[in-house]
Amino acid sequence: MKVRLENLAKQFGKILAVNNLNLTVRKNELLAVIGPSGCGKTTLLRLIAGLEAPDRGTIYLENKILFSKEKGIFVPPYRRKVGMVFQNYTLWPHMDIFHNIAYPLKIKRAKRNTVKREVERALSLVRLNHITKRYPHEISGGEQQRVALARALVMNPEILLLDEPLSNLDAKLREEMRFEIKRIQKETKLTVIYVTHDQNEAMAIADRIAVMRDGSLIQVDTPRKIYNYPKTEFVARFIGRTNLISCQVKEIGGKKVIELDGVVIKIDGIGDIPAGKRMFSIRPEDIKLTRKGEGGVGEIKSIIYLGNIVNYKLSIGSTDLEVQTTPAEVFEVGERVYLNICHATPVDQCP
Repeated sequence: MKVRLENLAKQFGKILAVNNLNLTVRKNELLAVIGPSGCGKTTLLRLIAGLEAPDRGTIYLENKILFSKEKGIFVPPYRRKVGMVFQNYTLWPHMDIFHNIAYPLKIKRAKRNTVKREVERALSLVRLNHITKRYPHEISGGEQQRVALARALVMNPEILLLDEPLSNLDAKLREEMRFEIKRIQKETKLTVIYVTHDQNEAMAIADRIAVMRDGSLIQVDTPRKIYNYPKTEFVARFIGRTNLISCQVKEIGGKKVIELDGVVIKIDGIGDIPAGKRMFSIRPEDIKLTRKGEGGVGEIKSIIYLGNIVNYKLSIGSTDLEVQTTPAEVFEVGERVYLNICHATPVDQCP
């Protein structure tokens, strides 16, 4: 199901948690919502779920209005066909796994054979049919997370909302569960809105990423475009590592170059950018170093060897750049090297 939010706003005291937000989540899409703590991610989920009422705006599920202050419409949470998994799984400690998952159906007074069938279906989706008689304290954190997911799926929701679902797991389990959540989403063809503070998690599983700041959407795009073409300094800093440099774009010999602290550096693909002062986002892996050639010259200040990659800190005048290369050619501290930039994105500076 498609979700559409129009001019959505929610304020708590003086804090504007969601600020005039417009967003369309496509049918069968997994949209990751990321941003720093307090940017409004969780509030956005709670508004969609009906756990909070917006101050203004409209929420649509396909063409059905779930909320409109202007029209006096508020569909309660239990009628929205929305499943939600919270950061804390809130499993009942006195119930076994079967009854934890069955609980929402029993509240709805579903028939016994329906409960059995739907719980088995949900358990099959999360691959936990073998632990129905165990209790939450008898299973691992990853299994508890799957149980919480099965409990959300047992009601056949049309939208699934996930709020930091993997934050309580260790690194290895988080990586495993990313693939499981993506698999389940593809199998069920659910529309999923996935809130996380972990940019790597978002990049790994999302069809698109929505970046939030101070209650507003800054950029919504595919992981590849968000990474390679951030629109603002904030997005560039928040997604991955980057070099943000303020420099002069100049034309020399009919070609566009940048001048950084008096050093002229060639950058591929900036022909359409007008001359003048600009800020660029340059990813560390997009800077190529050579001992011979042409281009700007910098000095290696430090080296971090990580096996499959090598991180360098390079200085050009008073500007430091991070560079990431393979260990095929290793440079030494103090060595002066040529650098060329394969890709750079002009970005808007943050206010």
